[in-house]
Formats: sequence, C-alpha cells, structure tokens
Amino acid sequence: KNRLMMVGINCNKTQIYLFFALLLGFVLPVSTALTNIIVPLCSLAGLYLGRRELLDFIKRYPLLLIPLLLWLALAVGAVFSPVADAWSYFSKYRKLLFAPMLALFFIKGPQKTLFFFIAGFLLGNFSIFILSSLVWFTGRQDWWGVGLNPASTISKNAIAQSLLMALSAMLATVVATIYRK
Repeated sequence: KNRLMMVGINCNKTQIYLFFALLLGFVLPVSTALTNIIVPLCSLAGLYLGRRELLDFIKRYPLLLIPLLLWLALAVGAVFSPVADAWSYFSKYRKLLFAPMLALFFIKGPQKTLFFFIAGFLLGNFSIFILSSLVWFTGRQDWWGVGLNPASTISKNAIAQSLLMALSAMLATVVATIYRK
C-alpha cells in the first residue's frame, strides 16, 4: 500500500477487490490467457476472505460440491479410459476446482463485488461486439496497427462467444429491469 501511495495511487482493500471483480468480468469473454491469470488470483482472494469458514461455507452451499464432484468423475474416467487424450480433458477442466473459492470471493467480498463483475462482463462483451462490428461492416481487418483477421483475435471462439453474448443480453435486460423500477 505504501508503494502505491508513493506513486500517487491511494486505494484500500475494498477498491482492490472491486477492481479484480471488474477485471474478472472483463477478461472472461475476452481473453483465455488473462482468464488463466485472473481466475486463480480471485480464487486466492476468496480463499483468503473465507479461510476460517471454508468447510462451513461448503456445508451451507452444497451445490458448490457439484464442480468438485464433476472434476473427480473426470479423474476417475481418465484413469480407466483407454483413450490417450483422457488426461488432456481432465486437465482442461481444472478450472472447476476454482468454483468454491470464486463463490467465496463474491459472497465474502465487498458488497458491490457482483455488480462490478457484471459491469466488467458487459463491458467486455460490448468491446467484442464493437470490434466485430467494425470488421464486419467495414471489411477492414487492420485497426490501430493490429490485424483482426481470425475471429480468435476478437473473441475466444464462435460457440463460446454466442453463449456469452446471449448471457450478456440477458444480464443487461435484468439490470435494466431492476433499475427501471
């Protein structure tokens, strides 16, 4: 904190948690590499926040065991599978282990953590929508010195992006309905 204040940035724990929630929401639809960094960081923050009551938390919310049991089922399947790629599928879904800790991040974090996550998620999807629209309508694939040839430079992949855009539209509708009243 002292180093940040020396640079002229004054922030407290709450602002840092809210920033990470915003960043987590933004990188979820945008970048796989950044997601691989931010998800463990937010999970560690959630583990720190609920470090004394993790088992009580899982007892109170038993649905958090489902991702862990699913990952365990993948492990058992990989052990008994004759397919050589079984272990790669098992390691691909290691993010399921972060689900209880991310839930702790949102429940034990500051009150507006989920709001900042949703705002970041909507902002990330909006930026993808704008970039995709620029490429589609203009036909120009070089913007600001960056070539946007393949779709993977704009979003993760078409199937995931379709799902995330639909979720984003639903979230925007829910938020607009709540704040309209």
